[in-house]
Amino acid sequence: GIAPNVVTYTSMVNMLAQAGDQASVQKALKLLDRMEKEGIQANTITYNVVLKACAKAARGGDAQRTLRNPGPRGPREEKKMSLDYSKETKEAKTDMALKMLDLAESLLATMEAKGLRPDVYSYNTLLNICASVAASTRQVPREGMRVLELMKGIGATPSAQELGCLLEAAQAAEAAGEADAMRVGIQLQHLLLN
Repeated sequence: GIAPNVVTYTSMVNMLAQAGDQASVQKALKLLDRMEKEGIQANTITYNVVLKACAKAARGGDAQRTLRNPGPRGPREEKKMSLDYSKETKEAKTDMALKMLDLAESLLATMEAKGLRPDVYSYNTLLNICASVAASTRQVPREGMRVLELMKGIGATPSAQELGCLLEAAQAAEAAGEADAMRVGIQLQHLLLN
């Protein structure tokens, strides 16, 4: 038979990334481990595809699936349960986004330790996860600021969508009287203008 190579494994990881749930992210990580055991070096594209899976999961793939399939209930019970689900779903999405942010940071560190350079796509995907955290918590994670600094350092342009989410979160936190929010908003604007 044909021996798998980096392209084969990257394609399999990409298929898993489409699902956008935590189980698929775990399977993608197992494929990365399997590659290493077989002596196949993952490349930046392979890691970017795993980062993409993390970004999709951070947007709430598991939580959205739970909300769409709440199970059978009577009409009166369904209305009460839907209110509970929205709170649970929001918490689940926030937890998932934070887990995926931690995992994505770890993946970037692994890339660098293996001598691979994260590229614009890597950083924009990490920024996408930061935007998911910001959308859930209405706060800009410190990691978002660090990613913007790193991108600025390599001359990379962050995507407008993620920047918009981060700015919106900073404005919402500022309106709620968060102490650090004004500083974060000013730093974001400074990064954009310079």
